[in-house]
Amino acid sequence: MSLWGQHDAPVTVIVAGPDAALFFDDAATNSPDGLRKRWSADAAWVLADTPENLILMLRKALRSGADISVLLPLVPMGTDEMAMRGEWKRWRQAVTRCAVRGAKPVPVYAAVYACLGGYGDTPAHLNSMDAAGVWPDSAITMRQAVKTVRASSARMPPRSNLLRERLALATLDWAAEAALLVAIEEIASTPPFFLAGLLLVDGGTAVPDSSAWARWITARTGLRLSIPSSCRVAPALPSLNVEPAQDDGGEPPIPPREVRPRKTRRSATLAGLFVAAVLLSGGFAYWQTHQEIRRMSEGVSRYEAVPQDRIFAKCDALLQITEDQREFKRRLAYGGIQSWLDELAGAREAEARMSAAIAAYRPPPTSLRMDTMTTFEPGNARVQRHTARRLLEPVAILLRANPDLRVRIVGHTDATGNPQENLLLSLARAQAVRDELMAMSGADPASFDVAGMGAAQPRGDNALPAGRALNRRVEVSLTPAASARFACDALQVNLGGLRMRSLAGELRQR
Repeated sequence: MSLWGQHDAPVTVIVAGPDAALFFDDAATNSPDGLRKRWSADAAWVLADTPENLILMLRKALRSGADISVLLPLVPMGTDEMAMRGEWKRWRQAVTRCAVRGAKPVPVYAAVYACLGGYGDTPAHLNSMDAAGVWPDSAITMRQAVKTVRASSARMPPRSNLLRERLALATLDWAAEAALLVAIEEIASTPPFFLAGLLLVDGGTAVPDSSAWARWITARTGLRLSIPSSCRVAPALPSLNVEPAQDDGGEPPIPPREVRPRKTRRSATLAGLFVAAVLLSGGFAYWQTHQEIRRMSEGVSRYEAVPQDRIFAKCDALLQITEDQREFKRRLAYGGIQSWLDELAGAREAEARMSAAIAAYRPPPTSLRMDTMTTFEPGNARVQRHTARRLLEPVAILLRANPDLRVRIVGHTDATGNPQENLLLSLARAQAVRDELMAMSGADPASFDVAGMGAAQPRGDNALPAGRALNRRVEVSLTPAASARFACDALQVNLGGLRMRSLAGELRQR
């Protein structure tokens, strides 16, 4: 019987995470206990819409000994990638603060959704699980799971909808680059959880063209997604193929034993139970420590896999490494049995690798100053294309990789000539740079802010030739959207002294 309800479902699956509520828009039952549920042939599905509810359900299940699993779905509907990362980060922080050690391990399945059509009402699954009955010794990392899903796709017979399959697999690439898979793995690796599998499900809710994932696809391929009308409002429940722990009900034969006085037998039994309990708890504690350190160590690999031009995803991944490094240092300095287990499981090596990654981080350039004498033809706003493209290419790369960036372009002149004409010339040159940058990057025109300041903001002395040359310029600055600023601000606070370096300075060194 299910832990939450009267249906004869052998296993209860708790659906949790920021996107969990999408699965209960229809065919859901509100029970007297206030929980929202769905049933399938092999499981009862229960909604945990907050981290606190997930922890409460987990503790209830552990006390009762019920068979449970957890599903963490990712549905790429959000338009703000940074906001999505923030939601998953909030879940991760809440769950990791409430780690339950020494309890019965609970399998967690991550499910990444897409709706690309091609199968009608039947969702298509690719997964990393080869068999039912998943146990902690078969726990996998997210990187292994993604690799297995890709291998599963490669083994499938060729079909006419190959493009659809490649776009579905690209959802995993986007989720990895956006640091969403990192947050999911952090939750799935918090005791008593372990990552048991990853599913890629093509079927369910329609993904809007304005979603971060759709924009990511368009920026990299030039394709615009055409979402079929057959996509359901609520995503389809995946097929996990989980089974409850089996109990054959029999007892092993009892061999003949020597008859001893009752008191002696009781003492020997208690002593044996005590030794077994110590060995079991020690072994399980080491296993949990080893899993946790492995998870933290692989955070460095995940960070290194994020392209350097993905500014905010790189910041988030680095912040996670920084938090893990602090935790390692605190635990190693504390002493006691836990520190000994950490040492035994390789914590110092992992901490050293994290320190090296943090020390090697260099923020990408986000500002550019263009000399108008080399960029524009004298006296007008026509761009010398070869020079402009060479200077603007690093900015275009960042814009293609970070569609949420805003661009401010400001033109300036020296004080020579008519002030009104200088004002118009500075604006025209800023607009010319904008047009060139839009053509190179494909960025949304709404993300640009253009202004002309004339001679109002000099950098040098207009009485000197060198000062006037310094004042004739166009400045390009990249700034994150309001929802994205927390990543870079937190990075500067946590790492101390790191600031975005000037692209103009970098170009002068070439």
